[in-house]
Amino acid sequence: MYYQGIYLGSSSMATAMTNLIPAITFVLATSVGLESVEIRKPRSLAKIFGTAVCVGGAMVMTFLKGPKLLHDSLGVGGAGLDLDDLLLLNSPASRNWVMGALFLVGSSSCWSLWLIIQVPICKSYVDPLTLSAWMCFLSTAQMALLNSFVLPDLDAWKINSLFELMGCIFAGAVGSGVTFYLQSWCITVRGPLYSAMFNPLCTVVTTVLATVILHEQPHIGSLLGAFAVVAGLYIVLWGKAGDAKIRRAAEHAEDLEKTWSGSQLLDAESTITEPLLADDNQIEK
Repeated sequence: MYYQGIYLGSSSMATAMTNLIPAITFVLATSVGLESVEIRKPRSLAKIFGTAVCVGGAMVMTFLKGPKLLHDSLGVGGAGLDLDDLLLLNSPASRNWVMGALFLVGSSSCWSLWLIIQVPICKSYVDPLTLSAWMCFLSTAQMALLNSFVLPDLDAWKINSLFELMGCIFAGAVGSGVTFYLQSWCITVRGPLYSAMFNPLCTVVTTVLATVILHEQPHIGSLLGAFAVVAGLYIVLWGKAGDAKIRRAAEHAEDLEKTWSGSQLLDAESTITEPLLADDNQIEK
């Protein structure tokens, strides 16, 4: 769905729709009871406000361009910028951009739903490493079966260069294997929203690496959006820290209750000096 959305829409649209994953995950997690939201509590408001700020910052990085931060040798400055220079709105790849947007929204919704589904799976399947291995294996088998019907030409499976081979190995080992393992572990410890909130951070990291490695020119919109993403992320983490404290307090109270019940049972057993039922000798007397 994601790649079909890029084909029908545009790359900027795909980036924007992907950044909706935290918001969709927050709504789904709240609806199924995985996230507690109480409007009157500051930490609940922090989760709502931080999610909105994080998603908004990612949208700013996607669509708002603005003047360049570093002027190049051609003397391109910030003066005389028109609307096309201020907005990074690429023209859609085809006339079916509405269908592309629907595909991308569906892809983001499926990703958010997948994060929610991992919560009960991680509780019943404790080892995240084995779980990530099974997920990678089953997804590979499903895609291979699907592509055998959609693209039966075997020449499309050929790897033509070492760069493509290294890209496939990196995407499989790091992009899928390591990522799924860390994501499953994070969801087990902190929940699906905690994992989804780091998704807009990919836009920030991509912008920084593109500037350093590919020597792309950063813009004001990228800087402002990056600040908003990081600020929203820290606001949500502050709100989630309150949930972690409440959960630890509840677990501690439950442990104390179990310990107290066990000690009372031992005291009751130790206070019984005479048997409740008389033995045979006492009955004969």
